[in-house]
Amino acid sequence: MPASAQQPPQPAFKSSVEVTSLDVTVVDTNGKPITNLTPADFVVRIDNNVRRVVTAEWVQLTSGDEKPMYRTELRSLQSSITAAMAKTADHETKAHLEASRDEISKILDPKFLPPAPAAGQGGGGRGGAR
Repeated sequence: MPASAQQPPQPAFKSSVEVTSLDVTVVDTNGKPITNLTPADFVVRIDNNVRRVVTAEWVQLTSGDEKPMYRTELRSLQSSITAAMAKTADHETKAHLEASRDEISKILDPKFLPPAPAAGQGGGGRGGAR
C-alpha cells in the first residue's frame, strides 16, 4: 500500500479520574447519627481545592463499640484546641476555640449523656444517606 493511501494517525487523548473515599461521622447535638445527608451537604477540599462529592451513603454501625473511640478522639481534639488557644492572639479565633472546647466538655461530661438506646437499636454510622 503506498504511503499516500495510509490513514492519518488517530488522535490520542489522555485522561484520568481520581476517586477518594472518606468515612465521616455526622451526629446531632445529642450524639445521634444524622442519616439523611446527601452529597450536597458535604464540602470536601484536598490541598484547598474543592472536590465534587459524588455519593454519600449511610452505613449502620451495629457493634456499639464506637463510643469509646469517639470519646478518645474528642479528648484529643480538646487538647489540640487548648494548645491552639494558648498560641492565638486573635480575639475571634480564641472565642471560636473556647466555644468548641466548651461543647466538647459538655459532650464528655457524664451528666449530659443521653439515655442509652433500647436493646436491639444500633447507633452510630458513617457519613451520608442512602
